[in-house]
Parts: sequence; structure tokens; C-alpha cells
Amino acid sequence: MTFFTKKTITKGNTLLFLDEIQLCPLALASLKYFCEFAPEYHVIAAGSLLGVAVNRDEYSFPVGKVNMMTLYPMDIEEFLLAQGEEQMIGRIRECFEENAPMRGEIR
Repeated sequence: MTFFTKKTITKGNTLLFLDEIQLCPLALASLKYFCEFAPEYHVIAAGSLLGVAVNRDEYSFPVGKVNMMTLYPMDIEEFLLAQGEEQMIGRIRECFEENAPMRGEIR
């Protein structure tokens, strides 16, 4: 059970999200532990300056144990698609092309 949330961390059913991981070198190094000794835990580590941090000598980065992925923010169309709001995208386009404000319901 975690200290702050009082929720049980369940192997294979809990996602551990370590945000701004570059601020804690030990947390960054722990990724190797999760890979080698606790692969049943799902772990995501993120950091706005992670790319900068891992290129410094004081950081121990678990090379070969981490899959790196660069993510970018979504634009409004991508967000609406992810939410299943295809009709809203069409309505926004119509209003944009007509230079008209959005009013009423989606057609």
C-alpha cells in the first residue's frame, strides 16, 4: 500500500508514473531495477528536461533497459479525435471556413 494514496499497488495491474524523474537520480537509476527484478510492474518515467539530464556525467541512465519515446503536445484536432469527437471537428472546420462563430448543436 502506498503512503500517500492508501491504494494498493498490484503487480500487472498498477501503472507507476514517475514524473520529472530527472530531479531524482536514484529514481532514474531505479528503472534498471524495475526492468531486471520487477518486470511485472508497469512504469512510465517522464521529465521535461530528461534529455538534458541523461547527457550529464552525474546521472546513471539504465542504457538498454529503457525504451525512450519523445512525445509532443496534441493539437485540438488530435485531442478531439482521441475523445471520439469527429463531428465536432467537422463543425469547427465549417465555422472556420464560413468565418462564423460556433452556435447551436452539432449537425
